[in-house]
Amino acid sequence: MKEIDFLPEWYKHSRRKRMSYQTQYAVILAVLLVMAGWSFYTARSVSNAQAQSQMSNEERQRLAAAQKEYSEIEKQLGIAGEQKKLIEKLDTKLSVSDVMAELSHIVDSRILLTSMDITAEKLATQEAAASTVRVRNSKGGGEEAIRYKLVIRGLAGDGSDVAGLIGRLEESEYFAQVVPGFTRSKDLKDIKASEFEVSCYISNYVIRD
Repeated sequence: MKEIDFLPEWYKHSRRKRMSYQTQYAVILAVLLVMAGWSFYTARSVSNAQAQSQMSNEERQRLAAAQKEYSEIEKQLGIAGEQKKLIEKLDTKLSVSDVMAELSHIVDSRILLTSMDITAEKLATQEAAASTVRVRNSKGGGEEAIRYKLVIRGLAGDGSDVAGLIGRLEESEYFAQVVPGFTRSKDLKDIKASEFEVSCYISNYVIRD
C-alpha cells in the first residue's frame, strides 16, 4: 500500500534547509573547539619554551659566575704558589720568622695591615757592577744576586702613624730602601683613617763599596 505524504513541498524544503544549517553549525562549532584547543596547547608550549629558555639563561649566568669565581680562585692560587716559592727561596738566606717578628713589632696597634706582597728582583746591573754584592748566609758557589721587595698596604689612624711606621722600617736592620707609595684619607663609617702603601727591600744581601 503506498503511503500518501500530506506534507507540502515547501515545508519539507524548509526542514531540509534547517537540518543543513544545524549540521553546518555543528561542524563550525567542532572546528572552533579544535582551534581553541590547539591555541591553548600552542600557548602552553610557547610558555613552557620561554620558561625553559629563561631557566637556560639563568643556568648560563650561574655557570658563567662559577667559571669566573673558579678563574679568580685559580689566579689567587697561582699568586699564592709564586709567593710560597719566593718565601721558600728566601728561607735559605735568612730567617723568615725573624723578619715577620720584626715586622709585627714595627706595626703598632694603630695600624692594620690589609695585604703584603713579596716579589723577587735581580739586583740592578749598574749597582752590582759598582759594588761587591754578597748574599747573606750564602755559602758561595754561584749565588745569583737577587733581592726581595716587600710591599705592605693597610690602614692607619692618621698620617702621623704612617710616618712613624716608615721611620721604624728605616731604623730596622731587616729592611732597607723604604719608599712610601701613597697615603690618602679613607672614611670608614663614622671613623676617618689613612690608607697607605709602603715598599721596601728585605735585607738579605749586603753591598760593600
